[in-house]
Amino acid sequence: MSSEESKQARELIDRGEWESARGILEQAVKRGATADLLEELGLAASWCEDGAATIDARERAFAAYRYSGDRRSAARLALLLVLDYLEFRGELAIANGRLQRARRLLDGQPTCYEHGLLAYTEGYLRVDVDPAKAEECARRTLELAEKLPSVELQMLGLALRGFALVNAGEVARGMDMLDESTSIAVTGEAKDLTAISQSCCQMICACEQVRDFDRADQWCRHVREFSRRWNLRSIFAYCRTRYGLVLMYRGRWQEAESELLAAERELGEYRPGIAAESIVRLGELRRRQGRLDEAWELFERASSNLFSLLGRSAVSFDRGDYESAVEYADRFMRHVSSEDRADRIKALELIAAGLIELGQPEAAAGHLAEIESIARLTRTSHAKAVESDLRGRLALVSGDLEGAQRHFSDAADLFDRDADTYLASIVRLRLAVTLRALGRHDRALGEAQHALEACRELGAAREIELLHAFLDDRPAGGSHAREATRHDAARHDAGYGDAGHSESGPYDAETASQRSIGPQRESLSGREMEIVRLIAYGKSNHEIADTLFLSVRTVERHLSNVYLKIGAAGKSARAAAVAYAFRHGIV
Repeated sequence: MSSEESKQARELIDRGEWESARGILEQAVKRGATADLLEELGLAASWCEDGAATIDARERAFAAYRYSGDRRSAARLALLLVLDYLEFRGELAIANGRLQRARRLLDGQPTCYEHGLLAYTEGYLRVDVDPAKAEECARRTLELAEKLPSVELQMLGLALRGFALVNAGEVARGMDMLDESTSIAVTGEAKDLTAISQSCCQMICACEQVRDFDRADQWCRHVREFSRRWNLRSIFAYCRTRYGLVLMYRGRWQEAESELLAAERELGEYRPGIAAESIVRLGELRRRQGRLDEAWELFERASSNLFSLLGRSAVSFDRGDYESAVEYADRFMRHVSSEDRADRIKALELIAAGLIELGQPEAAAGHLAEIESIARLTRTSHAKAVESDLRGRLALVSGDLEGAQRHFSDAADLFDRDADTYLASIVRLRLAVTLRALGRHDRALGEAQHALEACRELGAAREIELLHAFLDDRPAGGSHAREATRHDAARHDAGYGDAGHSESGPYDAETASQRSIGPQRESLSGREMEIVRLIAYGKSNHEIADTLFLSVRTVERHLSNVYLKIGAAGKSARAAAVAYAFRHGIV
């Protein structure tokens, strides 16, 4: 390669004109394939998103450096190939082989940049499963950055250590380091574009972990602009994946869908090894939209990504398959370290919620204790909101309606603070049900209508349906209730009676056929379920008698039967009946 060609190729690379630079380098390699030419060609091909050409050029460069006895340069190429095999092909075993080769080549060599790159790469591969080990690697990277010195290693060390700290729950310290690292990356201090891309991606990942949407929004805009300026398509597409998630949590679902679909298409085309991340996030959007079958298919497609287990857990929960929801989340937990608190809380929430629905509140409380410790450590509003929501659900099934109302109110406020209108709306529905049970009907109506307006704006079909069902099911004075009670009164006058019998009029048919689930609920007669339902709405025995055109003594007799069947007695029997109604979907 002539000095003029070399200068021209370098100028094109420095301007981000990757295809043009690649053309010159390919011609030069044909005339004489030296190690440094192959390394430059590998760089150009990688940013042209040609995985096969990148790996071919870098493997040849590795061999050439190794043959010449340049162990440092051979190790550098081996470390670049670690990321290539992961991102272009998703081949973890091959990537690990190149990592081990780099370690052996550097053993005994004088301290150099490649030692720092090795430490960083080791930590990068472990940060999701062992944050403590990753932080140790980051410290070593930073020590070498000071010793050499190297701004690239400083940037990488700060990014890795910050991300490890965030995963371990030390959010404030970790985010400070990530802010500094990303500042180095996008303001021109660092020059190595591969290192810059690593730093930027870890910042955006960390924002997602702790749902720091303001920070994510700010940095995504800077990274996207940086990617455009340098024509870095994979960074831009990866950033789109993360930005799409930010938009989804912020309630801008149409924009989120556009970003996620584009990211899936782009990464699937040239970085299939990491394309599963965009598919998982698109699956979560589909789940929130109520398109559960499509969400499930997407999570199945992305089964190579660990977070697909959480997606399948959430879809199973939405379908009412709580055992599968707990099983999938538990499988996820077995793959993450106890120190990886940012990821564990996602699984713990699903497990605890599933156990509550399965009637195992004591087991759920054990998982809630870990969530509480994580919330205390991270101090993020999202973790506190998850804790409050689960406390509300536990209070509900124990019959503590006042406690449930307080916890659900706190959770809704905290989700609002995060601007996650979807989760805030789900909690508001639970709050509305609780308020209705307490007899605070105006407040219940207001919370439900607030949630319905938000869900309509989002396009959350499943939640819209649930909220309509709640709002149409008026607890007192509604036409549906009056029609049902008039029908029952007519049956009573005709001589059918009511004590201990399961009546078959329209209202009871609906109750028995559409609402009845599980053997315990089937043991209650239609009339008994009516009465339990009205108790959950906060009605006294006299009010129930008036609503159903029964005598108070008949209501009391039915209640005695209910208490006997559900195993309740004493002063807490009525609260137990309320909890039973919520647990079994009678309200």
